[in-house]
Amino acid sequence: MRPPRLERLLDICRSAKFRSTLSENISVDIWTKFVRLSVFSGMTSVTRCPIGVIVNDPGLLEMLKAAVREVTLVAQARGVPVISSKQLLDWLEARDASKFDDLKWDGSKITFSIAADDAANGLRAMLPRQARGGTLSALTRDGAPVSFESKTIKGVEYAVFPADDGAYAATYS
Repeated sequence: MRPPRLERLLDICRSAKFRSTLSENISVDIWTKFVRLSVFSGMTSVTRCPIGVIVNDPGLLEMLKAAVREVTLVAQARGVPVISSKQLLDWLEARDASKFDDLKWDGSKITFSIAADDAANGLRAMLPRQARGGTLSALTRDGAPVSFESKTIKGVEYAVFPADDGAYAATYS
């Protein structure tokens, strides 16, 4: 049973259109975020490189892996059941092995394909909701409709959807 005060806070946040949840295990949620945030922000700050450069440079990738292992070990030593550093690093490698390809724009529609690595479980893709052709009005994969959620990141609205293998078409009108 959650405290009524938290339930009220959740209701207020949702009525203000904030995507909100109440954590079932705040320690796990905090440490899961901390593992990623501390390692990625630390590595990109120290190297002054974006994460794509880091994962594609063998020396920097080893440094990243060591940092992930270290922070994961600290969480586990505190009894927090976060994913293993191997799981995180395997997923990152699978994400990086996945790709968008065959991009074409005709003024109102963008077509592309996604080839997702099998180990990239839960991979999501993003498209801008607004383009020169208007607002994203339809998204299909292999001809079938794809549902998406709108998410604003740094002031830009995106359509976020599962990055499953296939040929996509995004129509703007």
